[in-house]
Amino acid sequence: MRADVGDMEEDLKAEIQPIEKGVLRKEVVDFEWKGRRLAQLLSTDSDLRKMILEGGLPHLAVSPDKKDECVAIRRLHQKWHGMMINGIPVRYSLTAGGKGFPSREAFEIYDRIAKHVRSIVNTPKT
Repeated sequence: MRADVGDMEEDLKAEIQPIEKGVLRKEVVDFEWKGRRLAQLLSTDSDLRKMILEGGLPHLAVSPDKKDECVAIRRLHQKWHGMMINGIPVRYSLTAGGKGFPSREAFEIYDRIAKHVRSIVNTPKT
């Protein structure tokens, strides 16, 4: 979304940290937003929390860009990679951006997040 980020870059950064259960088959049971002002707003939106958990989108990030005057809302994908260390198989993950077209539910989630971004950007400075 287009937005004059100004000096609010740090306030507008937010990323979901999923809370998982299970050892072999990880399942996301909850999440928390990490960041400053936007993360606090997103954390208090119970409808958004429900939408994200039901929509299966527990890997989201919001990244402001002062130079391009925009705020990106993107979905991150977990990609698991394996390697052997001293004969023991070890799995680790790298995060990369997704390339699939978002679902209707994802657009609704992005729109709700964008409303919170707008509420911060449009708030008069004191």
